Amino acid sequence: MAPLVVIMFMVVIQVGSVLADRATLMMAAQSGVRVASTLDGTASQGRTQAMTILQGRHMAARSSVVFRDERRGAMHYVVCIAVTRRHVTWLNRDVTFTVTARAIDEGAL
Repeated sequence: MAPLVVIMFMVVIQVGSVLADRATLMMAAQSGVRVASTLDGTASQGRTQAMTILQGRHMAARSSVVFRDERRGAMHYVVCIAVTRRHVTWLNRDVTFTVTARAIDEGAL
């Protein structure tokens, strides 16, 4: 019974770690797009903000953050697409997470 409990415990820890990485990636994208969409903000400042958050979790080396402008009807948006890869030991695979954050561009209002 003990080996099964240990294996389950390890899987729960790994899943929790993967979910924490995904949450960090989402937080970095949202924070970066928030900075880039302000009246005086730029995509460069947004990328710096996002990468700072990712560096806090040692995810910057395996992550990429891209900003672009998007227009939907009369609204202008700043869009951040953040991608990271993570090796999941118990699956023996690399998992790729992609998150997209969008904010109204205040400079276009």
